[in-house]
This record gives sequence, structure tokens and C-alpha cells, in this order.
Amino acid sequence: FFFGLALAEHDVDELTIALIETKAQELIPEMSAQAVSNILYAMYKLEAHPSAEFLQAVASFIDEHGEELEAQHYANILFAYFNMNIEPPVSYWNNFDRSLSKVISEFLPQELLNIVRGTGHFDHHIPESTFLAIEKALASEFQNMCANTLANCTSIMSQSKNNVSEEYMTQVEATVVSRLDSFQPRQICRVILGFVRQDHVPSEEFFRKLEATVLGSLDAYSVEDLAVLNKEYSSFARADSYSFVDTIRARLESLESASQ
Repeated sequence: FFFGLALAEHDVDELTIALIETKAQELIPEMSAQAVSNILYAMYKLEAHPSAEFLQAVASFIDEHGEELEAQHYANILFAYFNMNIEPPVSYWNNFDRSLSKVISEFLPQELLNIVRGTGHFDHHIPESTFLAIEKALASEFQNMCANTLANCTSIMSQSKNNVSEEYMTQVEATVVSRLDSFQPRQICRVILGFVRQDHVPSEEFFRKLEATVLGSLDAYSVEDLAVLNKEYSSFARADSYSFVDTIRARLESLESASQ
């Protein structure tokens, strides 16, 4: 019922949420893993603030039934905890790592990116062999991804507590270069942010094509986009890009002056 309300995007008052939470807390020991992950997801969608008692009931469930939970359940639970900014219980992580390592290929690219973002947010280091499997799974889908997901493959991966391999960064860069014309300004900014955070220096071909793409549609870039490019692009300290950065800075200053 709670999950259905969340999916239907109904407005639910705080009293009703509290009543349902209390009842759910009583039933958690008898619930299936799917039901528990659904309840947490519903709380996130309904912007609920679960009590300490409710969270303890979930932690106890994971302690007792951790071996029964599937990787998808752990991923869903992590997604809910991340969006509610609630630290998962300690017992969650050991079961999470063990379960995840077996079924990387079953996740969609965006689900894998959600896992990376969630673990990074909670300062959790994914076992290296599992993280390499995530890299390979994402790389195998680069050509099938939309521009937004591809941009996330740099920006979100850079939030991980794991070191992203240079092989992965080179592969994602090559794919971005081949499809850069389809990227929106905000997506290009996310790509640059990801490269800078990973200390990845792109190829000359990437720089030439990106600069031509940006300059060819400069009017489409907002103040926020230009501010990112102005700050982050300078990190590459590339002499051939000085005129490009000067153009970005001049456009940024012009827009800022016009808005005052």
C-alpha cells in the first residue's frame, strides 16, 4: 500500500505516513526482502523521515536475512538510503559487497552508476575486483548509451572512493569524442568535471573537437555552465587553450554584467 502511494505520487500527510511507518515497523520481521526495499523506496519518494526505531528494525532485518537478499535489493536499499541521506547499518556493507560481486552483469548502466554514487557518498570502498567488473560492464554499453548517461559515466564515476582506471577513462573519452555533437552544454560540463576530478588529461583530438563544439553554440551556455568551464578547463593548463578560456571568461563576464 505504502509503495503504491509512492508510485502513484499521491500527496500523503505526515500523520498518515507516521501511522503506516509504525505498522510497517511491526511487520518488517515477517516481510520479504523485496517488501523491505520497497518500503524504503516509498519513504524516499514520499519524502518521509523514518524514525530511529524504524531504521533499527531494517538493520535487524538485514542482520538476520542478509544472505537472503539479492543484489538488486541491496542496490534499491542503497538508493533509498542515499536519497534520504541516511547512513546504512554496518552489517549492510559486508552483505552488499558479497552479493554485488556475483551479478554485475544483471544491472542496467544507470543502476550501476547509482551504486557508484551511493557508495561514494557514504565513503564506502567497493572491492577492487567488483569495481573493475563495474567498469567493464559500463564500457561494454558505451556505444548504446544516450549522451546523458555517457556524461554520468565520467562525473558519477569520479565520485567513487575507488580509483577509476585509465583504460576506462580513455574508452569513455573516445566514445564522447565520437558523439560530442549530441551533447548538451550541461552534459559537456559534467564530462569536463569528471576528467578533472580523475586527473585524466584528454587527447588533442578531444580538446580540438570540444572547443569547436562549445564555440559553435556558445549562446546556449548558461552562466552556471560557463562558470564550470572557466574554472575546470583551466585545470588542464594547456597553452593552446588559452584563447578558448579567454573567450569563455569574456562571455561569462558579459552575461554576469547584463544580469546585474
